[in-house]
Amino acid sequence: MKSKRTKKNLSVLELRTAAKLTQGELATLIGASKIAVTSWERGVKRLSPPFAHRIHMATGGSVSSLLRGQGIKGPSPGVSYTQETFRVWRKTFAGNAPALAARFGELAGDSIGLILKAAATQGAGKAKDRLPAVWVSLIQWMERTVSSFRLLPEIDTQLANRSYLAPITMSYGDWRKTGSAGKMLGFKDDRTRGDSEVVTVEARQQPDWWPGTDMRPPPGSKPCPPARVKVVRKTFDKPGS
Repeated sequence: MKSKRTKKNLSVLELRTAAKLTQGELATLIGASKIAVTSWERGVKRLSPPFAHRIHMATGGSVSSLLRGQGIKGPSPGVSYTQETFRVWRKTFAGNAPALAARFGELAGDSIGLILKAAATQGAGKAKDRLPAVWVSLIQWMERTVSSFRLLPEIDTQLANRSYLAPITMSYGDWRKTGSAGKMLGFKDDRTRGDSEVVTVEARQQPDWWPGTDMRPPPGSKPCPPARVKVVRKTFDKPGS
């Protein structure tokens, strides 16, 4: 049985055209897939309120006009949407992005803390011991968000700035067995030294993205300038629609 086709969402198309965004660029801004944007514009799928709010926050388009799908309006009632609307909206947030990110971090920390404390409270009946599953669900949400918005390269850059030196003590023989891995850690062989002699190497360490763990350098560790190494890693789930 064929699925019922919805009406085309002219608002999404008009907004994207006015802002001079490709379907892929709009998808990246809101953490969706290009296929999702295409399906909204063609009427294959209906734009949901959560994604309408994401589009509004990313572009300044009116939520109500996005949901109606009959034409896009600006953030103020009765104001048409133009490329200048998009430019001014983005500039408003971009000019204060670091401070805004810090503020959002504080608010998110408080919200997550309340969620975890609530989950640690005994619920009625069989709704007990919810904390472990709630914690896992938060970690899974972090993974999905990083994947949907393609944030891993930027996160890796931040983690590279947390690099530190950690002493690793092994015998020359054991170091030699590590081969190229030991050289990457900073081991320099001295053939005048026997295999049993011990040497300590201050190896550069960089925390990996591992949500739910402490990714800060150990207390008292010596900071180390980040190496110019390109990190390539798989993302998590594919962006949802």
